[in-house]
Amino acid sequence: MLIGMDGDRLAHRGTVAVDEIEDARRHAGGVDDLGEQHRAERRDLAGFQDDRAAGCERRRDFGGDLVVEAARPWALAFTRQYHWPIAIAVLDRSSVVVRFSTIPDSPVSPFHGTLNMQLSLLGRALGRAYLAFCPVSERSMLLDMLARSQEAEDKLATERKRALVLLATIRKQGFAERDPMVEPRSSNTIALPVIVNRRVLVTVGMTYFTSALDRSDVVGRYVPLVKALAVAGVEARQMNAAEPTANTRKRRVLRRAQ
Repeated sequence: MLIGMDGDRLAHRGTVAVDEIEDARRHAGGVDDLGEQHRAERRDLAGFQDDRAAGCERRRDFGGDLVVEAARPWALAFTRQYHWPIAIAVLDRSSVVVRFSTIPDSPVSPFHGTLNMQLSLLGRALGRAYLAFCPVSERSMLLDMLARSQEAEDKLATERKRALVLLATIRKQGFAERDPMVEPRSSNTIALPVIVNRRVLVTVGMTYFTSALDRSDVVGRYVPLVKALAVAGVEARQMNAAEPTANTRKRRVLRRAQ
């Protein structure tokens, strides 16, 4: 399940967005393999680490990493078609950490690289999307941790009422945005959570230059697209997780038949 726009008011746009993401992925699948190999080489040269390896080393709960892996093709297809970079992040103590990014594939990325970057839960869109939509008990615990932080972007946690009002506003609108006072102010990020069994597994975000897109365009077009991307990723994750179970059942049936 993905928490999306408030009251499904953009349900039709979300449906269109799913179709567009699927078209982009099919188109990407028809590209010569050398193109993807070239992009992979660019990541290696830029020092980007494979998110699968990073996840296995740093995270004990692999649910988020499975979503990261499942969402990879859709994230790449998104950036190939719409150019803006996608980032996928998981919780890491009292912040989120970027586990996958399409920055190497984006010709218009505001950043040079974000993989394995730690991002504030209160100042950054990917973090806010996690904190706003995680269970109440988890949110309370994380706010307690942030209130003891020395980081400037975590300072709002010391004003619990203001922090809770902000997070409630994010839940109502269905997506998070970066604190406008956080640098770089020339860009912004929109982010949404992927929720399975009431837990936020990952957050997915798109970063763009504010001079290139009006906020109305971002909300009306790109929020549903990012939502569709996240939905596709979690559905693929669930299908991948179900395959071993199906194979196990098949083997049991065969053994009984022998």
